[in-house]
Amino acid sequence: MVEVQEKPTFVYFWRVYNRDFDPLVKIGMTTDWGNRVIQLLKHAESSRNHWPDWLQVACIEEHSLAGLIEGGRETEKYLHKKFAKFAMGFEWFDYNDECADMIDELLDEKCLCSI
Repeated sequence: MVEVQEKPTFVYFWRVYNRDFDPLVKIGMTTDWGNRVIQLLKHAESSRNHWPDWLQVACIEEHSLAGLIEGGRETEKYLHKKFAKFAMGFEWFDYNDECADMIDELLDEKCLCSI
């Protein structure tokens, strides 16, 4: 019997910008960030996404990965609750100064990678 090794899972903080709107951050989970960001950008072009209004029309002008931390579904759920006061729906959060500071503090402690 061949043992299948699971890929490690990570929680990511993906920031998106548009000069006409406040920046947002998506807190999600992945095993492969490179592939995930391609999926996210394709999804932004879809008229069937349920993202905040300006993302529905695929107006992302800039985007960046704030960082990755180890964790799976439970970590992601915990972080969604922790950032609930910034929630915009569907794993999206208002990336205001307070939210950014909280994310920076978390990443200072636990970040595996930042770009």
